[in-house]
Amino acid sequence: MIIIILAIVAGVLASMFKVPTIEMNGVTDDPTGLPRFQRQGAQFNENLAFTINLGLQFGINNPNVETLTLASVDAIAFYPTAQTTPIADGSIKDIYINRFGFTNFTFPIHLHYNNTADPNYTMLRDIHQRCSNGQDLIVNADINPVVSLIGIHIPIPTIHHTVNFACPIPAGELPQAVLPL
Repeated sequence: MIIIILAIVAGVLASMFKVPTIEMNGVTDDPTGLPRFQRQGAQFNENLAFTINLGLQFGINNPNVETLTLASVDAIAFYPTAQTTPIADGSIKDIYINRFGFTNFTFPIHLHYNNTADPNYTMLRDIHQRCSNGQDLIVNADINPVVSLIGIHIPIPTIHHTVNFACPIPAGELPQAVLPL
Protein backbone atom coordinates (compact mmCIF):
# COMPACT_ATOMS: atom_id res chain seq x y z
CA MET A 1 0.00 0.00 0.00
CA ILE A 2 2.79 2.45 0.90
CA ILE A 3 4.56 1.70 -2.39
CA ILE A 4 1.39 2.53 -4.34
CA ILE A 5 0.97 5.84 -2.48
CA LEU A 6 4.63 6.75 -3.09
CA ALA A 7 4.26 5.86 -6.78
CA ILE A 8 1.17 8.08 -7.08
CA VAL A 9 2.89 10.99 -5.31
CA ALA A 10 5.99 10.58 -7.50
CA GLY A 11 3.79 10.44 -10.61
CA VAL A 12 1.92 13.60 -9.64
CA LEU A 13 5.14 15.49 -8.90
CA ALA A 14 6.73 14.30 -12.13
CA SER A 15 3.67 15.36 -14.16
CA MET A 16 3.83 18.86 -12.68
CA PHE A 17 7.57 19.19 -13.33
CA LYS A 18 8.65 22.21 -15.38
CA VAL A 19 12.12 22.38 -16.88
CA PRO A 20 14.17 25.01 -15.02
CA THR A 21 15.68 27.83 -17.06
CA ILE A 22 19.44 28.06 -17.12
CA GLU A 23 21.34 31.23 -17.98
CA MET A 24 25.03 31.89 -18.29
CA ASN A 25 25.91 35.08 -16.45
CA GLY A 26 29.53 35.60 -17.39
CA VAL A 27 33.06 34.36 -17.00
CA THR A 28 35.14 34.57 -13.83
CA ASP A 29 38.12 32.90 -12.19
CA ASP A 30 38.25 29.13 -11.78
CA PRO A 31 36.25 28.23 -8.63
CA THR A 32 39.00 25.87 -7.42
CA GLY A 33 41.58 28.67 -7.38
CA LEU A 34 43.64 27.66 -10.42
CA PRO A 35 45.30 30.59 -12.24
CA ARG A 36 43.66 31.74 -15.47
CA PHE A 37 46.80 30.92 -17.45
CA GLN A 38 49.26 28.08 -16.86
CA ARG A 39 52.22 27.20 -19.04
CA GLN A 40 52.97 23.50 -19.41
CA GLY A 41 56.60 22.47 -19.33
CA ALA A 42 59.84 24.34 -18.81
CA GLN A 43 60.52 25.16 -22.47
CA PHE A 44 57.22 26.86 -23.29
CA ASN A 45 58.17 27.86 -26.83
CA GLU A 46 59.33 24.30 -27.54
CA ASN A 47 56.17 22.42 -26.60
CA LEU A 48 53.77 25.42 -26.70
CA ALA A 49 51.31 23.71 -24.33
CA PHE A 50 49.20 25.75 -21.95
CA THR A 51 45.95 25.64 -20.02
CA ILE A 52 43.38 28.39 -19.50
CA ASN A 53 41.29 27.85 -16.36
CA LEU A 54 37.96 29.67 -16.10
CA GLY A 55 34.73 29.67 -14.17
CA LEU A 56 31.43 30.01 -16.02
CA GLN A 57 28.78 31.66 -13.87
CA PHE A 58 25.33 30.12 -14.19
CA GLY A 59 21.95 31.00 -12.75
CA ILE A 60 19.08 28.53 -12.58
CA ASN A 61 15.45 29.48 -12.06
CA ASN A 62 13.54 26.52 -10.65
CA PRO A 63 9.77 27.10 -10.86
CA ASN A 64 8.99 23.75 -9.22
CA VAL A 65 7.78 22.88 -5.76
CA GLU A 66 10.50 20.24 -5.62
CA THR A 67 14.07 21.04 -4.79
CA LEU A 68 16.38 19.64 -7.42
CA THR A 69 19.93 18.48 -7.54
CA LEU A 70 22.15 18.76 -10.57
CA ALA A 71 23.57 15.28 -10.26
CA SER A 72 26.22 16.19 -12.79
CA VAL A 73 27.11 18.81 -15.35
CA ASP A 74 29.72 17.94 -17.93
CA ALA A 75 30.99 20.15 -20.71
CA ILE A 76 33.29 19.99 -23.67
CA ALA A 77 34.27 22.94 -25.79
CA PHE A 78 35.67 23.51 -29.24
CA TYR A 79 37.75 26.36 -30.63
CA PRO A 80 36.23 27.90 -33.80
CA THR A 81 39.26 26.94 -35.91
CA ALA A 82 39.00 23.28 -34.81
CA GLN A 83 35.28 22.64 -34.48
CA THR A 84 35.57 18.85 -34.24
CA THR A 85 38.47 18.62 -31.79
CA PRO A 86 37.51 19.06 -28.13
CA ILE A 87 39.98 21.44 -26.48
CA ALA A 88 38.24 22.16 -23.19
CA ASP A 89 36.43 20.22 -20.52
CA GLY A 90 34.76 20.69 -17.20
CA SER A 91 32.67 18.80 -14.70
CA ILE A 92 30.78 19.48 -11.50
CA LYS A 93 28.53 17.31 -9.35
CA ASP A 94 25.77 17.64 -6.78
CA ILE A 95 24.59 21.24 -7.11
CA TYR A 96 21.54 21.85 -4.89
CA ILE A 97 18.83 23.88 -6.71
CA ASN A 98 16.35 25.85 -4.58
CA ARG A 99 12.65 25.32 -5.13
CA PHE A 100 10.61 28.28 -6.38
CA GLY A 101 13.76 30.34 -6.75
CA PHE A 102 17.15 31.11 -8.18
CA THR A 103 20.43 29.31 -7.60
CA ASN A 104 23.79 30.58 -8.81
CA PHE A 105 26.94 28.50 -9.19
CA THR A 106 30.32 28.67 -10.92
CA PHE A 107 31.28 25.89 -13.29
CA PRO A 108 35.01 25.15 -13.77
CA ILE A 109 36.19 24.76 -17.36
CA HIS A 110 39.75 24.19 -18.56
CA LEU A 111 40.96 24.93 -22.08
CA HIS A 112 43.99 22.83 -22.98
CA TYR A 113 46.21 23.87 -25.87
CA ASN A 114 48.78 21.43 -27.19
CA ASN A 115 50.50 21.98 -30.52
CA THR A 116 50.34 18.26 -31.35
CA ALA A 117 46.55 18.68 -31.77
CA ASP A 118 47.11 21.83 -33.87
CA PRO A 119 49.73 20.73 -36.46
CA ASN A 120 49.32 23.82 -38.68
CA TYR A 121 49.17 26.17 -35.67
CA THR A 122 45.87 27.62 -36.92
CA MET A 123 44.40 27.79 -33.43
CA LEU A 124 47.58 29.18 -31.88
CA ARG A 125 47.87 31.89 -34.55
CA ASP A 126 44.24 32.88 -33.97
CA ILE A 127 44.77 32.99 -30.19
CA HIS A 128 47.93 35.09 -30.67
CA GLN A 129 46.20 37.50 -33.05
CA ARG A 130 43.18 37.95 -30.78
CA CYS A 131 45.29 38.40 -27.65
CA SER A 132 47.66 40.84 -29.38
CA ASN A 133 44.72 42.95 -30.61
CA GLY A 134 42.79 42.96 -27.33
CA GLN A 135 39.98 40.81 -28.74
CA ASP A 136 38.08 38.20 -26.76
CA LEU A 137 38.84 34.53 -27.20
CA ILE A 138 35.83 32.41 -28.17
CA VAL A 139 34.95 28.77 -27.53
CA ASN A 140 31.80 26.88 -28.38
CA ALA A 141 30.67 24.80 -25.41
CA ASP A 142 28.33 21.82 -25.22
CA ILE A 143 27.02 21.59 -21.67
CA ASN A 144 25.23 18.41 -20.54
CA PRO A 145 23.34 18.70 -17.23
CA VAL A 146 21.60 15.80 -15.48
CA VAL A 147 18.97 16.66 -12.86
CA SER A 148 18.15 14.36 -9.97
CA LEU A 149 14.49 14.58 -8.93
CA ILE A 150 13.34 12.28 -6.14
CA GLY A 151 16.32 10.06 -6.90
CA ILE A 152 15.51 9.84 -10.63
CA HIS A 153 18.19 11.14 -13.02
CA ILE A 154 16.71 13.24 -15.83
CA PRO A 155 19.07 14.40 -18.58
CA ILE A 156 18.37 17.94 -19.75
CA PRO A 157 18.98 18.54 -23.46
CA THR A 158 22.51 19.68 -24.31
CA ILE A 159 23.00 23.42 -23.99
CA HIS A 160 25.09 24.86 -26.83
CA HIS A 161 26.67 28.12 -25.78
CA THR A 162 29.35 30.39 -27.19
CA VAL A 163 31.64 31.66 -24.47
CA ASN A 164 33.60 34.90 -24.97
CA PHE A 165 36.32 35.88 -22.53
CA ALA A 166 39.21 38.32 -22.33
CA CYS A 167 42.57 36.84 -23.22
CA PRO A 168 44.18 35.66 -19.97
CA ILE A 169 47.66 35.22 -21.48
CA PRO A 170 50.05 37.94 -20.31
CA ALA A 171 51.52 39.84 -23.30
CA GLY A 172 55.07 38.72 -22.52
CA GLU A 173 54.01 35.07 -22.50
CA LEU A 174 52.26 34.86 -25.85
CA PRO A 175 53.86 32.00 -27.80
CA GLN A 176 56.18 33.38 -30.46
CA ALA A 177 57.80 30.30 -31.98
CA VAL A 178 55.30 29.60 -34.75
CA LEU A 179 54.30 33.09 -35.82
CA PRO A 180 56.37 33.43 -39.02
CA LEU A 181 54.46 31.82 -41.87
